[in-house]
Amino acid sequence: MTSDTHSDWTVAETPVDAALRDVTQTAVGPYAVGSDGVVLGRTDDGTWEIVVPAGPATARNHLTAVDVTADGRRLWFAGSSGALGRYDTETGRKHDFTAPGEKTSTWEAVAVTGERGRERLFAANGSGEVLAATVDADGCPRFGPVVEPGRGSSITALDAGGGRVYAVDTSGNVFARPVRASADCDDAASGAAATDGGAELRSDPPAEEPDDDGAWREIGIDGAQVDFHDVAASGDRVLVAGDGGLIYRYDAVCDNWTPVQAGVGALAGIDDRDGRTVAVGTDGSAFDRRPGREGWGWAPVPTEDGLGAVALGAFDVAVGEGGAVLERGVDS
Repeated sequence: MTSDTHSDWTVAETPVDAALRDVTQTAVGPYAVGSDGVVLGRTDDGTWEIVVPAGPATARNHLTAVDVTADGRRLWFAGSSGALGRYDTETGRKHDFTAPGEKTSTWEAVAVTGERGRERLFAANGSGEVLAATVDADGCPRFGPVVEPGRGSSITALDAGGGRVYAVDTSGNVFARPVRASADCDDAASGAAATDGGAELRSDPPAEEPDDDGAWREIGIDGAQVDFHDVAASGDRVLVAGDGGLIYRYDAVCDNWTPVQAGVGALAGIDDRDGRTVAVGTDGSAFDRRPGREGWGWAPVPTEDGLGAVALGAFDVAVGEGGAVLERGVDS
């Protein structure tokens, strides 16, 4: 691990002082979610503002996770007491789908594939269950039955990429299942990344085999012996962040995992885009790896607040305790 003293992370002012738990990039900029059901969005002039003050059901249930459709136009967020909702970044309209199937435990993670109106949603809870939903022609989510990919350990993170959805849990397990991508996602089919509004968006390549209700399969990690906190899937590249500063890299061809020591403390969030990778820790640390540079570098950050999530884009954003939001330009 090397020190990157050129890191240009800066602190952004926000209208909240409670914890922010997750962040994602959209077609109009980053959005973050956190305590009391707050959803924050970043405006064109760089100001962070509250767009949803009290969660999908206005019950002020904490939000723990957020993800966005492949075109960057619709957010899905989830949290405590079964809180589940979506937000359209173009219209500013919120929809509440809290407690689907009478599930009222805390949703720990969400992942979304496909474009708005044709997306597929996955939500995971602390009981190790995953709930999947499709969106019908009327724009309504149709929820399927919950499934347990593992043996009941809490699922802490989900992510989608390369035609797969990945889940990690607190017992050192990683699971994957195929998922059908949007049929008319041309950019995704070509493997190209979409761009809009200055934010570089992900593409969702189609699965190798069409799938309606694909089965989950355990793909590791033997001998991990640490809790996993986040997973980042980008094309055929999968990275898992966990305790002890460890990051595990998946080799799908060999069906093998390789551990890499990035830091020392628990890594709570990780994101990967175009060969750039950033991981953040609960001790307020940040680490990155860039094309053309050997190994992981420690990136000094101007905060002592614990960081819980990071999202890479036209500029990178990390969020954490006390309403902390850090920003960094791609060329920094």
